[in-house]
Amino acid sequence: MIDSESDNEESPQKIRDNNISQKSLAKFVLDNNGVMHVPECEAYIVKGHNEKKYCVTCQCPSMSRCYHILAVRMFVGLPIDDCHSEVSLRSLSKRSLKRSDKKSGRKRPRKNDVDISVTPAPDSLHEEMKKTPKSKKKLRFMSPVEEHPFSPAVDRTSPPSSKFEQSPSPPTKTPPAKKKKVTQVTPVPQKWIHNLTMEHKRKIESGQPLCSDVINTAQKLLKRQFPDISGLQQSERTPVWDEKQNQWKYGIKFEKVNSPAVQIHHNGKFHWVTSIKLDGQIYVMDSLSNGKISPSLQIQLASMYGSDYHQLTVRIPQIQQQTNSVDCGLFAIANAVQFCFSLYQGSDLLKFDEPFLRHHLLHCLEKGAFSPFPRIETKAKLNKKKITYIDVQCDCKCILPNLMQEMIGCDAPFKSCSVWRHRSCAEVEDDDDWYCTPHRH
Repeated sequence: MIDSESDNEESPQKIRDNNISQKSLAKFVLDNNGVMHVPECEAYIVKGHNEKKYCVTCQCPSMSRCYHILAVRMFVGLPIDDCHSEVSLRSLSKRSLKRSDKKSGRKRPRKNDVDISVTPAPDSLHEEMKKTPKSKKKLRFMSPVEEHPFSPAVDRTSPPSSKFEQSPSPPTKTPPAKKKKVTQVTPVPQKWIHNLTMEHKRKIESGQPLCSDVINTAQKLLKRQFPDISGLQQSERTPVWDEKQNQWKYGIKFEKVNSPAVQIHHNGKFHWVTSIKLDGQIYVMDSLSNGKISPSLQIQLASMYGSDYHQLTVRIPQIQQQTNSVDCGLFAIANAVQFCFSLYQGSDLLKFDEPFLRHHLLHCLEKGAFSPFPRIETKAKLNKKKITYIDVQCDCKCILPNLMQEMIGCDAPFKSCSVWRHRSCAEVEDDDDWYCTPHRH
């Protein structure tokens, strides 16, 4: 709305009634020639009842239809619709209420809300309420076919089969299918050579410890390549400690061998060693030697090299030691191969070229025949060869070490007998006397 001109003088024909309708105001303005057309501006100027002039693009504060625009429409000759807006009584009632009394948007009562006491109607009292009469007619349930308006006619001449007609049974739901357990198919290992797979080759190349499959394959190749050398048996023939009975269990034992012989052992403590027998003497070549022999290795040595003597003497020479904790199997195979070629008894003068041992092992396995492992030339020393001696006591007739089981001695009078046996070999129960064969009579 543009205020083009203002006049402070009051006109005698000025309308002071604020309740007059917009249409009447428009007619009043038109009768008083209050509408002017301005061709230059392409607009209409309307002179209101308050002596102010407004453009037809009216912006007055009227809440209903503006009478300025109605006057222009009447001036031009356009029809005017007499439309009346619908008034909601509910909205009018809300407008008449105070803001504190309005309840829209609230769900909980206010502090001062009190229920208005209502006097109930006489017929609503509980004492005067009449009971609902019961019907004496028998109820008859109709089937879904009879209830449908377009269902075919039902033959009612035949008597019902029961007191209540049975409705058709609902369709049975098929139980949900059980989920099948998906079994993971283990991939078939890819074969490499002999009974080894590509996984064994990967472990050898990546510098991991050698397993019993690689050790047994190497011993089979040496057995076929050197048939005159005894030993080279399967490495799984190791005793197992039984914690419940507090003794060793030895299933399949090593077979007795003659000189020369060589064997790769697992000492029961995640370590591989090589034993040889040459000219009646027994040597153990250990790449992590501490001057001792584990109980499991003592039992294996006694079962292979044991004799009728009461003790077994084992020699541990000083040899090259491994520089890590995973190459014990590699050194055990290298020492066994060196013995097969040159009857090597162990010496610190022989040094293997450790970085090339795994590559040489892979080459020999794929070739199917062994050759001596690469060595480093060392200068000869005048020092005497260092050897550690360990005696394994084998007093029982089974020629196994005394630590195998509990030992019992002969109960001859005055302790004149020195015969000792394992309790299982003597077949004696606890707290029973036992006598050797010469003292039983």
